[in-house]
Amino acid sequence: PGTVRVVSPRRVRSRHSGSVHDTDLLSALAVGRRMGAILPDEDRVILVTIEVEDIEWFGETCTPAVEEAIPQAVDLVRSLLKAPSASSTMGA
Repeated sequence: PGTVRVVSPRRVRSRHSGSVHDTDLLSALAVGRRMGAILPDEDRVILVTIEVEDIEWFGETCTPAVEEAIPQAVDLVRSLLKAPSASSTMGA
């Protein structure tokens, strides 16, 4: 818990709960494009994630491990945005 990672949206999948709210990012981007939204190509999107301890738990506050990792995730996002390849990698 609390591990910060850079992940491709292709590696993040739905849990297939049967809910209309349960979709993966690539599907959501595709639906948005079909609705006329101007969105980046999938290969230009990256995710900065923080590993949670329990994926079933939901609350209004972060667990201590996630709370402690937030500054590291923010720093990583900032460094990725400043990187020379950011404009080609992240659709900027």
